Amino acid sequence: MLAIYHATHKDSASGGMVRVYHIVKDGWEKIVEGKDVSDMHYEIAQTKGLKGDGNETGMEYFKI
Repeated sequence: MLAIYHATHKDSASGGMVRVYHIVKDGWEKIVEGKDVSDMHYEIAQTKGLKGDGNETGMEYFKI
């Protein structure tokens, strides 16, 4: 889901929501209903020890 976050965060036309579905033989399964990319941005920043506010001078940037 991290790759989907990165792509969605960079694409302003995406709508800013992550939705993940698993396609199966008889249809599909909803994995993620709709998670706001802005919320994900700050959650990921926090796990990296960053603030996520764009003012990370001297700190490591996001790594995948």
